[in-house]
Amino acid sequence: MLQGQIAERNALLEQDFVAYVRHQYRGERCVTPTPTHDNYVGVTTCEPIWTEEKRETPPLWLELSEGRVQLVNTDYRLQNPPTIWQSTTDLIKDQTIRYEGFKIDAPVFTQGTVVMDGDTPTLRVEFIFGGDSQAYFDDQRSRTSILFLLGSIFMMVGTIALVVMGAIVWVGRKK
Repeated sequence: MLQGQIAERNALLEQDFVAYVRHQYRGERCVTPTPTHDNYVGVTTCEPIWTEEKRETPPLWLELSEGRVQLVNTDYRLQNPPTIWQSTTDLIKDQTIRYEGFKIDAPVFTQGTVVMDGDTPTLRVEFIFGGDSQAYFDDQRSRTSILFLLGSIFMMVGTIALVVMGAIVWVGRKK
């Protein structure tokens, strides 16, 4: 696990990003709930549809407190990208472009494996997270809390189902 920032020696790509994902706005998906028996018409809710158009995740250099290290793989995930750039303030179907990614000097946290490239140690990473280690662990903790809550709900539903089935079997034996 390493904490550092994007080094200045990285090549600049589109919009001065060094790694990014580009999305294009494709319109909206709207859902209107089915009217109830009281002829109440539900409120239509819409959500934007974005499609990934391009992904640039080149080998990067990171600046650490101990020195510089190079990430050698290009298949890492971008998590919590600190910079978002959008081509228009209004969403225009098939025209609005959004970039999410990392620029030089952005703080990052990553996890990976040291790989020897000749005499130079390099790093193969799974992801690059925008922020420091504390922000990463807070993000993971909140995701874990949600999963724990969902697991608890399913456990309660399963327990109730077992009790009901047990009661049905017990009543069936009495007859």
